[in-house]
Amino acid sequence: MVNTDSSVKEETKERIAAGNRAYRVHKKLFSSKSIPRSIKLQLYNTSVLPTVTYACETWVLEENMTNKLMIFERKLIRKIFDPIGTADGY
Repeated sequence: MVNTDSSVKEETKERIAAGNRAYRVHKKLFSSKSIPRSIKLQLYNTSVLPTVTYACETWVLEENMTNKLMIFERKLIRKIFDPIGTADGY
């Protein structure tokens, strides 16, 4: 998405939303205790991460957008690897 001020703020928001949708599609797999963490990490790396970073090589990111992407990644990794469920507010 190109706009007049060369900002990728909207594109970043759209990509993060798409990453959340990709996570929700596989939520049962991510929250399953019978699936090893290595498989969950592979699933994250092959389904969620490419969704978020699609066409990112063309982005000119400001520091706040970089921080938002890092926050998104940390939150999602915590949800995936949290053994007790405390990341979801339990």
